[in-house]
Amino acid sequence: MGLAVIIFDFATIAILINLFVFQLLNAQTSSQTVILKEGFNFISFTVVPSITAQQLIQQYQNIEDIYFYNPFAGSFLSYNDGNLSALGSGKGYIIKAKSQTEISITGEAITNTSDIILKPGFNLVGFSKISGTTKFKEFVEKSNKIQGIYKWNSGSGSFIQVIRNNNATMVELLDGVDPAISSGSSYFIKVTQETVISFDQEYIKIDGEITQNKIQSLSLSKQYDNVNAGSNYDLNKIIINADYSNNDTKVINGVLWSVNSGNGKIENNQYFNSLETGTVILRASYTENNVSIYADLNLSIIAPPQILEMKSAILNQNGGEIKLDSQISYAVLPGALNDSAEVIIAKINNYNELYKDKPIIRLNLTVIFHSVN
Repeated sequence: MGLAVIIFDFATIAILINLFVFQLLNAQTSSQTVILKEGFNFISFTVVPSITAQQLIQQYQNIEDIYFYNPFAGSFLSYNDGNLSALGSGKGYIIKAKSQTEISITGEAITNTSDIILKPGFNLVGFSKISGTTKFKEFVEKSNKIQGIYKWNSGSGSFIQVIRNNNATMVELLDGVDPAISSGSSYFIKVTQETVISFDQEYIKIDGEITQNKIQSLSLSKQYDNVNAGSNYDLNKIIINADYSNNDTKVINGVLWSVNSGNGKIENNQYFNSLETGTVILRASYTENNVSIYADLNLSIIAPPQILEMKSAILNQNGGEIKLDSQISYAVLPGALNDSAEVIIAKINNYNELYKDKPIIRLNLTVIFHSVN
């Protein structure tokens, strides 16, 4: 019985050793390149570092010190002070460099990261792995617990600040810029209460809620237009912009057009109406990340122009006048024409709808005058 147990234990150990070796051999090794500028650099590691702070400083002589902020104590740890040795992913670090230098860190690729627990006050947060785009203003707006986020600007030697104002009602860009949170960087984040941040999803989450750049509205290059009854209207000529929560705007394609009010049908972005006049409302709908928005185009269906009466005459350099009736006439002054030309005067129905505010049309010495019925 005892021998059987011993054999079983040895077998178990062998399996565990093989499993460990298999995982070790199949671990993905990656590298991260960081260009350090002279002075302070706020970074995070996008790999699980395989070296310690001491080894990193020994490898790169231009590194003066490495700092880590402890939010529990409200103070910094540093290599030179002897209280910082291990380096890890999902944390924020400040590396002070004597001059600009490029460093390379190798380690296991990050597959999963733990949630970050922020303590009241300032926290130095490193983002090792994120997807999507989240800007500072949107990040602060997501939770009233967040008082501000600060990015170090090595060029000016100061922080870019996006903060919640004293009334906690608005988020202000104190420096007029709204940076995006990026992997491989670290930022100071100030909170009023304990807050949980996770960023191993498609979007950054705060206390379990997704923080993302959300689409908010659509705007059309035209909100009003007209088309003749019985004719089609090409909706492809309408430029559609999407407005986002971080104030970005971009042209989008793939909207779904529908007839929201009135008659007619839409096929392949072509609106076909009947011979009825009136107003139809065409709706452009768009969905992104489960957020649906729409914008409306008001289209007036008008009767096509009809020539009710027309008269023509040949006039030359001497000028002359052509009359349609006692009220409608057109005169050409002497010298206005360089050659003989046919002048056409017409009485047109629906002139106001189609030709209002348009000038007389002159083509190849032919003058066409449109009049109101």
